[in-house]
Amino acid sequence: MNEVGNNATIASYQLSAVVLPPVGMATPEAPSCNDLPSQPQSGSNYFVGSDVISSDVVDYYSFTGYAGERVLLVTTANSLEVTQVIGPFGSLYGAVGTVSQGMRAFDLVQTGTYLVRVNGSGGYLLYIDRPYEQEAMNAVDDNCDGVVDEHCPILLRTRVMLEGPYDSGTGLMSDTLMTTGLLPLNEEPYTALGYTHVGGGGEAPTTGQIGVQPLVDWVVLELRSAADPANVVATRCAFLKSDGHVVDMDGIAPVHFDLAPGDYHVAVRHRNHLGAMTSAAFPLSSAITTVDLTSPTTGTYGTDARKSIQGAFPTMALWAGDVGFDKEIKYVGNGNDRDPILIEIGGSVPTNEVTGYSNSDVNMDGTIRYVGAKNDRDPILVNIGGSVPTNVRVGQLP
Repeated sequence: MNEVGNNATIASYQLSAVVLPPVGMATPEAPSCNDLPSQPQSGSNYFVGSDVISSDVVDYYSFTGYAGERVLLVTTANSLEVTQVIGPFGSLYGAVGTVSQGMRAFDLVQTGTYLVRVNGSGGYLLYIDRPYEQEAMNAVDDNCDGVVDEHCPILLRTRVMLEGPYDSGTGLMSDTLMTTGLLPLNEEPYTALGYTHVGGGGEAPTTGQIGVQPLVDWVVLELRSAADPANVVATRCAFLKSDGHVVDMDGIAPVHFDLAPGDYHVAVRHRNHLGAMTSAAFPLSSAITTVDLTSPTTGTYGTDARKSIQGAFPTMALWAGDVGFDKEIKYVGNGNDRDPILIEIGGSVPTNEVTGYSNSDVNMDGTIRYVGAKNDRDPILVNIGGSVPTNVRVGQLP
């Protein structure tokens, strides 16, 4: 990763909207955490945009980007709209929109030439660069957040799929809870469910940009002892994106743990799916470690800890139906997961439907249904075997 303000290859142009500029080579700047638009500016990474005189004249910024890096656009203007971002393989639609709170960030997934087209109500100052995703243990504030060497012991990039919202035809999970405004963004929901955190809890978004991410839900990441995997040594609540990536509170970065580097089992918990844990302990440190629980080659603790989903995009996914968040799926008997669904819709008229953010919404489409198409009861019966209602599927967490 590049230091903030360092090694940028950015050039600015004011051209007719029908003309694309060439890639510019800006002179590298020395890193400086104060080198932001609120400070006096100098250096080739900063550009003063011009007043837009007519609709066919716009400001362009072009640069070379690398897969895995992040682009940050910062402005002092009262109004700035990112109207177009073109990468080596087409447009990045998620990066387009009005800059909120003076900042907009997006990830690069391919290496190549990128073109940013912006429109401001007047002159503005635009900063584009690739900041660190992490701190390094070097007594330097690498990510310019005012804290030195924080969060550097462990960084974890996890990928997991939930059966309930997963679509094997697209390879993505539905973000309906997000797009309908049902997903709580102000604070994680697991404390209220009685989950006992270890060093975590109370996580909340750190940026106003969280609302532009395709979020599915909150999950809990657990780090467990290599010697005793029943011993949870650290927990963090995090966001799950539609492509299965688990991200920190900015909606982009890997999840950090303030814990000494070492070997740990990695577990993922969800409020109405059975959790799963790696069978092997992974060496975790300040170098980002990837744990992909969607892959059948990633071993998991126990037997059938994940469900194999077939289709155009097959995957391993967490089992849906643990409405009670008690590590088991039951269709009948005490503490079963079916009755809460009926109670949620009123308890007497099975055809009723209720909208909301609830553990009873097993398929996570925002609507709780007991019968009919897309009901939330059937997945529970299917996941205990489909024919013997007294069966119980037990989660495989120690």
